[in-house]
Amino acid sequence: MDSAAPTALAPHVFGASDPEGFAAMGVVETLVHTHDIARGLQRDGDPPEDLSKRVLARLFPDVTLADSASSTLLWATGRLETPARPRRKDWRWYGAPRGRH
Repeated sequence: MDSAAPTALAPHVFGASDPEGFAAMGVVETLVHTHDIARGLQRDGDPPEDLSKRVLARLFPDVTLADSASSTLLWATGRLETPARPRRKDWRWYGAPRGRH
């Protein structure tokens, strides 16, 4: 069976991504879309702090943590605004480590 090296990069809409970046993207998708669904059902669906902090560090090097990691993740993905931060209309994540985009 052939396999790619753990350092291999693959194309993505926002640029190249390594395997860890693709896994982190899947986590973000799960967290923020669960939040979207829960909000539509008028339920609490805030992402867990530990996972939010980890994916922020991995995919959003341009984002400074503010308040909680979960609210920062939701802000980073354009889902909410805060008094200090207007809603992001244009955002992206970085699937490859810095310098390898």
